[in-house]
Amino acid sequence: MHRMRFCLGSVLLLCILVVTILPPAIRHNVITTLTLRGLTGDGISLARAVGALAEEESCRARWLAGLAYHALGDAERRDISWQQFLACEPSGTPFVEKYLPEDRAWAQWAVNLLPDRAEPWLWLARLAERDDPALAAEAYRRGLEIRPYDGMLWQSYGFVLLETAGEEAALQAFIRSCELGSNGCRRVGAIMERRSDLRTAIKYYRADPNPMFHRYADELERRLQVQESLR
Repeated sequence: MHRMRFCLGSVLLLCILVVTILPPAIRHNVITTLTLRGLTGDGISLARAVGALAEEESCRARWLAGLAYHALGDAERRDISWQQFLACEPSGTPFVEKYLPEDRAWAQWAVNLLPDRAEPWLWLARLAERDDPALAAEAYRRGLEIRPYDGMLWQSYGFVLLETAGEEAALQAFIRSCELGSNGCRRVGAIMERRSDLRTAIKYYRADPNPMFHRYADELERRLQVQESLR
């Protein structure tokens, strides 16, 4: 078994040495394959793949190196590699978030590095919702300044505003969500129904993308007609 592992490791190391003399485009593809095989194989294969990646300076190589270090449990080198990756690939935050979804320190670091990108702000906002609604509200606000046409984000912003700024501020966020064709319509409908403004509630329930709320709007309209007939 040890002899077999030694042979396999030697063969892989030879492959890596060969890879270093290939043209860049081909080298990138081969190194990607080596890394992915290492991630599904043993630690020796993965370590050899990391060795090959150390010779590469591309954004892809930095991402793959971080992925390999992550699998090996080396958080320090993973973080260095992924910080280098984000520095040269500003759109890469979602890739890091996928593997570190609950890491608030990383989300804050991404915000500091890429304040003009929406993704880091929205990552931070999602994590801050649990224990720091004021920070979450600010992070959503900054993210929406950059990505203003995302209806679901306006709805999430509205939920946070309910805790931090009150119902009227949240209502405006829900209205914007509705205008963008998202689920904010039902939130506006619910608020207006609580305020006994049934005509406005009916209007927004009917604008919701879910037909269930259209049927509820019909029910409210019948209720309204009964109320008006009794006046």
